[in-house]
Amino acid sequence: MLEASKALRLASTAVFQRTNQDVAFRVVSGYFNLITAQERLEASRQIVKTAQTTQDAGEAQLANGRATLPDVLNARAATAQSLYDLQASIGAVDTARVVLRESIGVEPSDEIVVADPAGLPLPTEVAQSTVDLINTAKQQRPDLRAISEKLEAANAELKGAKAEYLPAIHFGASAGQQALWPSINVSGPNPLGHSNEPVWNAGIKAEI
Repeated sequence: MLEASKALRLASTAVFQRTNQDVAFRVVSGYFNLITAQERLEASRQIVKTAQTTQDAGEAQLANGRATLPDVLNARAATAQSLYDLQASIGAVDTARVVLRESIGVEPSDEIVVADPAGLPLPTEVAQSTVDLINTAKQQRPDLRAISEKLEAANAELKGAKAEYLPAIHFGASAGQQALWPSINVSGPNPLGHSNEPVWNAGIKAEI
């Protein structure tokens, strides 16, 4: 019983820690995937500007007779490709944002803005203690709260199992009144009468 309770406690602790690690990994991965997607989106916008500028210059040179049509067609194709990549980058940002919000456990609202870490100073100290962070995580994540409750149940079962193996001392006592009747056989109905005698007993028992 005791060994089984210890095993259950260790298993519950391992599951709880593993779930915490999985949640943290998904959140961190989702965050940096979103940051990467946003940076690619910014790069795509710059590429569109460059391609559009190149196409405009080619169109002007073609009009002045200083460029050929194939050159302009290549510039137009490059602009079209950059616009396509831009739309793909926009979709990648939206998808990364939804994945991150699902990992955190919040609603996928566009009002939530994810800050770019490039311009943020590094914190000099931890704002919250580990206990506060765990309590906040359990409030926001029902799955973590369920695992935590299983862990507490395992701890309680372990304490109960240990208590069964502890030495125990039991005290007992009882008291009563006993009627005493004489055993001498004489004539007449109960010539000696009877008497009452109080009786009691007490005991102690130790279990190891």
